[in-house]
Order: sequence, then C-alpha cells, then structure tokens
Amino acid sequence: MVTQAPAKDTEEVRRLKETVVTASRILDNEGIYDYVGHVSARTPGAQQMFITPHLRELSFREVTPRDVVTVDFKGNKVAGGLRPPQEIWIHICIYRARPDVNCVVHIHPEYCVAMGVAEEPILPYYVTGNVFIKGVPLFKEPDLILTEALGERLVKTLGDYAAVNMKWHGVSVVGSSIEEACIATIKLEQAARIQALSMAIANGRPIQPLPPTSNTITPEFIHSTAGWKYYLSRL
Repeated sequence: MVTQAPAKDTEEVRRLKETVVTASRILDNEGIYDYVGHVSARTPGAQQMFITPHLRELSFREVTPRDVVTVDFKGNKVAGGLRPPQEIWIHICIYRARPDVNCVVHIHPEYCVAMGVAEEPILPYYVTGNVFIKGVPLFKEPDLILTEALGERLVKTLGDYAAVNMKWHGVSVVGSSIEEACIATIKLEQAARIQALSMAIANGRPIQPLPPTSNTITPEFIHSTAGWKYYLSRL
C-alpha cells in the first residue's frame, strides 16, 4: 500500500509536536488522564496527523516530541519509531468529517465516565462550562474504536459539538487548536464534577444550568485559551 511522505521537519511541525506533548503533560498533571489516552493534531498541508504513541511504549511524562507518531487518514503509520494508539480511527474520522478541527483529545476522566454510565447529560452548571452550552451527545456503543466503521458512527454522534461522551468508555474533545482542545477537556471534566456535586447537594431538587442568556456565551469566552499559560505554569 502506497502511503504519503511524512511532513517536512519545519519549524511549524516541530512546534505542533512540542505542543501535542505539552498538552498531554498538562492533562496528566491535572489528573484528567488515567494511564491511557491520546492527543493528536492535524498535520498542516497533508491528510495526516501527529499523535502521541501507544502508552505501553512510553508514559505521558516520558513522551517527547521525537516520540510523536505521524499517521495518515487511511490509518497508515508514515513516521515515528513507536506504535500509534489503538483507537486512531477516533482521530482520523473526526479530522475527515470536521475541517474546523485541528486537535482531538481522547481520554477517560472519572466524572465524565460516571455521567455516561448513568446516561446523565453533561450540562454547564459553571461559567467555564460555556464551551458545552449546546450539550454533549452520548455515544452508546460499548466497543473500543478500533475500526473505521466505528469511528464514522462516533463522528455521526459528535456532529458539530465540541465533545462526545462515550458510555462505559471516555470522552473525545475537539478544538480549532491544541490549546483550545486541551483546555476544553479540562473544562469538560470540571463541568461533570460540578454537576455531580450539585445534584448530590440538591438531593433531588431541580438545579438550573447556565442560562443561554449569560454574557459568557460568546465566541470570545467559549473559544478562550486563557487557561493555557496557567496550566503550563503548573508543570
């Protein structure tokens, strides 16, 4: 099978690989990762992506930009000495369907998983949850996304949302940049945790999510990456 040549080693490519690794380390440092998960970025000018390797190869804290794997949108590894993660089709199918997406994060945060198992919709009950004002759809198939067909079905559930919760599994979060997707992933787990706590405290009483009339429901707030420098400073 003929595969594409990997992207040239330009300054932009090096920066993207470095940022993919930084996002992985931030998510690990903030306790959002467990021992599995992956971050990818669309390769500029090619039908390819950069993605963190299979974590049986290296832990998040060990991965360097040199370890990032390049995979094309047909599922072929085109560069990198390590194995790509098993669920590359999550990323590939999202990039093919969503030209607005330049980064995909797939992880298994506890509160999001709990909400998925309970089939409880994740809604914004705190202003930073404004990214998810439209909601977070739930994908109900129990399998790992190991095939193109499963990836395409996941993408249908994701639609034009910022994230999809995957019952019994985890979440996939998208963004126009690596920084945006990383921050949105942190916000999603924060939203799920605050919602779970609010529901427990309310003890059956109705609770109101963030109203759509809030002045935080603007593109400037929703797509903000202001938290990036803060989380970077905590590494």
